[in-house]
Amino acid sequence: MRVAQFINKHMIQLLMAVIALGLLLGYLLPDTGKRLQVFYPVALFIMLYPMMVGIKIGEVVGAARRVGFMTVVMLQANTQL
Repeated sequence: MRVAQFINKHMIQLLMAVIALGLLLGYLLPDTGKRLQVFYPVALFIMLYPMMVGIKIGEVVGAARRVGFMTVVMLQANTQL
């Protein structure tokens, strides 16, 4: 639960750091984006799912323990692309 509290407390700083890191990596390693395309549906699911259902980050951690459900959802999202 400490991780969820840390994320909630430092959300803006973490968001800015991740954006800066993404821009830097994209500039230094432009070919990496094509190799990481398979993770786009996974990343979108992780970002949008909590907002759509109105749950807290701590509850997402609990959901992550149910890997089977998340795997099925990600595979389904990937096959529709």
